[in-house]
Amino acid sequence: MRKKSLFKPRGVAREALISIVLALAVILIVVQGCGKTDGGSAGSASSTQFEADSGNSGTLLLTVSNTSINVGETSSFTVTVKDENGNPVSQINIACDTEQGLALIDPNTGFSITDAFGSISGVVGCVSPGSFQMACRLPIGANKRKFVTIKCSGPVPPGFTGFEGAGGGGLGTGGSSETGAGTNSVRLVAAGVVDNGDPVGQTLPLTNEIDTTQDICQTSSSSSSGASPTATVELEPFFDAFAVFEVVNDSSELVTFTSYSFVVEDGISSGVPFTSGNIALASPTEVAANGGDETFFAIFASVGGTGKVFAGSSTSVGSGVKKVTFTLNGKKANGGSISISGSITVVFADFDNCSS
Repeated sequence: MRKKSLFKPRGVAREALISIVLALAVILIVVQGCGKTDGGSAGSASSTQFEADSGNSGTLLLTVSNTSINVGETSSFTVTVKDENGNPVSQINIACDTEQGLALIDPNTGFSITDAFGSISGVVGCVSPGSFQMACRLPIGANKRKFVTIKCSGPVPPGFTGFEGAGGGGLGTGGSSETGAGTNSVRLVAAGVVDNGDPVGQTLPLTNEIDTTQDICQTSSSSSSGASPTATVELEPFFDAFAVFEVVNDSSELVTFTSYSFVVEDGISSGVPFTSGNIALASPTEVAANGGDETFFAIFASVGGTGKVFAGSSTSVGSGVKKVTFTLNGKKANGGSISISGSITVVFADFDNCSS
């Protein structure tokens, strides 16, 4: 029997999948404060669970009050979610992040939950001169993500050292910089996973969705006169999954990355993470000094029978919405070691990749 819809999780109701997202956000990230209201009427609240996928016409709106501010100054922003009927969607988790150069002051965790008006509000600040992006997204759905560019004008005020306790700076990864390197650092600015078997030339951000099970798209039978029927089975396209990384090197020396490792929260069972060993990159990657920017990849999960296992192991990837933390390992030109990390959320589900 042919499967009916493209890229829709099966086996678990989508309502349950959204509930998993919200639970993970509360447990793993410890949300500090829910979305704030900005006045007005909530109108008719959505009575059905909003499905954050490419199959609906719901909207996500990111509005920054002032997109041109001075270093050391701040601007408020709001994010509003509506369903396909234009009704506000409450109690859905919103994730926001920024590029280096901007600080996410509120919510400093990067996560907040919409209120009765379908909105969250927050504050972003300028840390250094330049033009930088801010992004907010829903927990699932590649086309439910919005970007805004904010221009930060100099000079840096005397004595200004940033906004204490602020988040941001990872643009979706929460990426770390080289410890103690300050602004002249090596940074993991973005990461993601791709599950179409072709990691070459991928542009971040990605959908971060992995199909966990290969299914039968359709079966048919045919026979010639006097012969027994012959069954033909069409299998779902099913590929290895790859992790993709973007690194920026603002230090004064060349850096070469050779391997990475990862931790999947609840990757083995509830409360038990999966921790990989070191995995070689597809090829050693040099990131030039003084602003070098490179994107590269490595295997993340391999096809095993009709399912997938984490790279370098026999552990099934399982299903659910899980936080994945990557750590990249490399060497500096002076021979010293370097490690940088970042985290993303990955959806593991039985997606339908059969052609329509």
